[in-house]
Order: sequence, then C-alpha cells, then structure tokens
Amino acid sequence: MASPGKRPLPAEYTNDSVDPQRHGGTQPDDRTPKAPRSYASFAASDDWGATPSLPSRASSLSSVTRKSSPTKQFRHAELWEDGFTVRKINQAHNKPADKIQPLPKSLRDLKARLNQVSLGVHLLPERCRDEFSHLSYPAEDASIPPSAYMPQEAEAVQQWRTPPLSLINKTISKATDCDVRRKDEYAWNADVHHGLFAFVFDDEGLVDAETCPTADILSRFKPKGAPSKSIDFCLVVRPENLAEEAEEREKMELLCRYRFGNSINHSVQGNLCCCPIAVSIETKRPGGQWDDALLQMGTWQAAQWRSYTQHGLPPCPALEFLPGIIVHGHRWRFVATVRQGSKAVLLTEIDIGTTSTEFGVIQIVIALEILKRWSAEVFWPAFKSDVVHHGLSVVAE
Repeated sequence: MASPGKRPLPAEYTNDSVDPQRHGGTQPDDRTPKAPRSYASFAASDDWGATPSLPSRASSLSSVTRKSSPTKQFRHAELWEDGFTVRKINQAHNKPADKIQPLPKSLRDLKARLNQVSLGVHLLPERCRDEFSHLSYPAEDASIPPSAYMPQEAEAVQQWRTPPLSLINKTISKATDCDVRRKDEYAWNADVHHGLFAFVFDDEGLVDAETCPTADILSRFKPKGAPSKSIDFCLVVRPENLAEEAEEREKMELLCRYRFGNSINHSVQGNLCCCPIAVSIETKRPGGQWDDALLQMGTWQAAQWRSYTQHGLPPCPALEFLPGIIVHGHRWRFVATVRQGSKAVLLTEIDIGTTSTEFGVIQIVIALEILKRWSAEVFWPAFKSDVVHHGLSVVAE
C-alpha cells in the first residue's frame, strides 16, 4: 500500500483553466498551437447541463462554509447542477416522486456480490472450519454463521483470500482499543484501517490503496459556493506496475496535458494526479457525524464525475457509477454515485462488515478483495475507453 508524502500545491493547479504551453506542456505536434475545442465547450456548457442564467449567480447563493450545518449544506448541494442528492441503493426504499432511474447493470452486478458479503453467504472455504471452529456457530462466542462456509465445489472458483486469524485478532484488538479509549480518526486510520489495506493490497499489482486526507478538489470541479471536501483513502489504478499497461500510461500522460490541473483526476496530491481513482473511502470515528461523511463523499464524487466528463463521454459510456466506502467507527458501508441527467446521485448503503466481530473483519477483507478485482476488471477498461481514449480523440480534433 502506497502512502504518498505531502507535497506543496503548485500555484498553477488552482487556476480554473490550464494552458498546456503556459504550464510546461507541449502540443502533440508542430501545428499552430490552439486551445482544444473542449476547453471552450466545457467552460460554456459541460456535460452536466447549463448553469442557471441569473444576473449574478454568486450574489444569489447563500453562503455555505465548513461551519454551516449539514442540513444547509445538503440543501445547497441539492439545488445546484454541480451538487448531488442522496437516495437509497435499494430502489424499493425510494419514493416514486424521486424518479430514480434503475441501477445500471454493472452496479447491480457489484451490489449482488456485496449483498452476498453482507448476508454472510458462502464466504469461507470448508478447509477453514477447523481453524475458525471457536468462532463458528454454535460456539459460545460465535460470530460466523453456518451459511458462511461454501460448498466444496465452489472453492475451486473462490475469487478472494481469507484473512489469517492473526490479522483478524489484531484488527479486533486495535479497533477495541481505539473505541474504548475514544481515539481520534487519525488513530483509527493508522492503527486499524491501514493494516487491512496493507493485507489486501500487498502485491504491488494494478490496483493499490492510497492515503489522501489532505487531497483538495481542484477549484474547476468543486461545486460552486460549497466548501471543499476530502476523503481519507482511495483505491487507484497504477498502470506503471504492469508492463503491458505501459502504452496506456503514456496515453494518460498525454491527455493530462489538456486537463485542468494536468491531473487525470479532480485532485493533484501525490499519485492522484496520474493514477485514476476507482474507489473512494471516507472514515469517521465512533460518534462522528454520518451526515458529514455523506457530504464529504457526495461532494468528492460529484467533483470526480465532473472531472471524468471534462471532455464529454462517448454515446454509450461504459463507466456507469463510482463506488465508495464510508467507515463509521466499526461499521463499513458501501455507497455508489451515479449520474442522472445533469445531477450526481449518491446511493446508500450496503453493510459490508464491522471491526467489532471476527466475522465482520472477514467480511471487510472479502469486500475489499471484490472491489480490488472490480477496479481492475471493470473500472479500468471503462475508464480507458470513456476518459482516456475518448478524451484524446476530442483534443485531437
């Protein structure tokens, strides 16, 4: 798991537009330099719909700051096209008046896998039964249900690793200590969460975990009139780790010359400027505000969508949603943000584990393994098609 150090934010990265020549970039050939058509079209009317035509949008906006109440910030986010709304991922729980579109297929598929984790069905190979016997029903302190063990014929196609008992016990111990001693969010991240990410992302493969608690949103993509938000971790794609992805990395670097902030994402901290964000993760200590976490995730992923649609999207985009995880004390919950017309919609939530029980830790690790695989097999091909290849075709016109 990579942990990039903080680096100073270059002044030019805070500008609302970026000229490749002015900031050290180059044109792809010797033709007379001119701004790509996408610059003008994005500045005037991007893929998220036109800005309301008002005499002075700034003067009509209520002031929203970090100190504003969550209720006021949510209302602000709901009213403007570059904000977001919050609805339920279980479609039956939304009201007809919400007019929430059916979940895209790729999200339905991932939701089904994570529901399996949430329900604890067929997650552990039969060979683990002896090792986990003291944690399995009907043991006195059991947390593993009978349904958790998979049929032997399913073991051959198991797509995730089972965490060792040593990691499970250490996680429980650290989480309990953070809880009873009322430690802050930083301690939870360092003592509990980092160990889980280190286990799942220990192979230096295509997908890695990054710490990013100080990563600011580029001003061009931040919702108007809203305070900036950041998150604690994210799962990123690192094409430089695989030789066969070298050509795609070069294409991304070329595209970044024409992107705001010269970043492939909506932030420029560390590896985030060159490694696409697949999954965003926000953490809160026990007692921390769930509403604050939703605001951070919604603002962050709405900005991420605006970044990814900077040069528009192909007619039938493959990138259908952005996944996230909100960790609230012991509880881990999956969320996802979709685009509905010109609006981002944050869909909540699926419980995917807890650090208060041994089986809950197993569920968390398996959920992370599933998201790691999804990032490589679903997100990365879709990102290459919709953002990289399509973006290069636009700036070449």
